[in-house]
Amino acid sequence: MLKLLTKELQNSLRTIQDNQENRLLFKPYTADDSISDPDAWIEQRRNILTMTLSIEALNNASESAKEFKEAFKLLLEDKFTIARANELLFDINSLVNVAEEIKNN
Repeated sequence: MLKLLTKELQNSLRTIQDNQENRLLFKPYTADDSISDPDAWIEQRRNILTMTLSIEALNNASESAKEFKEAFKLLLEDKFTIARANELLFDINSLVNVAEEIKNN
């Protein structure tokens, strides 16, 4: 389910990014008139480019979810090790970072 949701969000973000790039960046940049507010244009460009980071973050979250499932399975089978716990903590930290990044974008 998370993988499907991730795929849908990725597609939506890419579509939004492409549309915004065309409308907000390319058209003003290639227009005959100069860009009226260069600082705003730069900020918009930065925001649009960081959408790619959100797509990557979604991929990482999907992978981390798989790791959680595997760790839970190992825990139920009494095969959970300290090394695996450390990996799981790293995955938890990655998910928290993803959530913060998506919230900030």
